[in-house]
Amino acid sequence: MLFNFFKRKNYHTFSNEELLENYRGSADNEALGILYERHLEMVFATCQRYLGDDATAQDAVLDIYEQLCEKVKLHDIQNFENWLFILTKNHCLMFLRKRKHNPLVPIEDYDHLAAGEETSHEEYQSVENEFQSLEVCISRLPDDQKKAITLFYLEEKSYKEVSDIMNEDIAKVRSYIQNGRRNLKICMGR
Repeated sequence: MLFNFFKRKNYHTFSNEELLENYRGSADNEALGILYERHLEMVFATCQRYLGDDATAQDAVLDIYEQLCEKVKLHDIQNFENWLFILTKNHCLMFLRKRKHNPLVPIEDYDHLAAGEETSHEEYQSVENEFQSLEVCISRLPDDQKKAITLFYLEEKSYKEVSDIMNEDIAKVRSYIQNGRRNLKICMGR
């Protein structure tokens, strides 16, 4: 039958992995949309926790979907839900970082600060300080450790991908990452 060609796929029955592969293979936004919708509650809750209010969290959810369309094609994703959580968390932290340089704090927020209550701004400040310390510590690592740590943790490459990029044996890459992680813990005082 000629019209079977035009029938839409029933993506709701697909696993996360099948939806991901279908999107990568055909750029079918419906497959990615259904995959994202399955994890929308987690994405929104994470955004809400980091950003503090529903409106900002809703905007972030849309921004993350736009990022997802491109980033899904670039990364070797083994566990979509974990990868999406990290993408969401990083998006929120980057948003807070940008907002720090261009703060828009409503006047009502000053009442909370004056009362000495803990606010999301204080939590943000703590996270921002940790990020700055981490950046300094990463810059102090030996070049091989710095490159391996950056590729593995920040760019979310697999051991194999890091090995290929650095033109090193996987065992050597694991050693760089393990030693780099140990040196970072020492540098950050943990």
